[in-house]
Amino acid sequence: MKKPQMYIVILVVSLILSLIAYHYLISIYEVTISVNPKILYTNSQSAVTTSVIPINALGKKAWFRKAYTDFDITEGKDLVDIVSINNKNGELTLRARNKPGMVVVNVKSRYALFPSSIEIPVYPDLAENIK
Repeated sequence: MKKPQMYIVILVVSLILSLIAYHYLISIYEVTISVNPKILYTNSQSAVTTSVIPINALGKKAWFRKAYTDFDITEGKDLVDIVSINNKNGELTLRARNKPGMVVVNVKSRYALFPSSIEIPVYPDLAENIK
């Protein structure tokens, strides 16, 4: 094979591999919502972080991508304080106040068809009652 032909073959193969990598590794096919921890307690130390993770075609976290997300607290606004909100990276951190109840957060990602609703229970802190 001559050098010009070899260059063309290498160029075509690298172009095909880069397109495959883009579609399978970088493109976002869905998002998952991670809530850590799942519950809050009525003390000033208890906080919960909600993260929206973009998923690629292989079911793993998409490379070099972030999921822009809008968060809306529909129920229990008086039960929590917003510590930090980062719409660009899809992260929300809430800290519980002194009242128990249920907090409902609507999560609408740019890459999801429908908004998701997350319920975060706020339980009374039993350690405070013992003191």
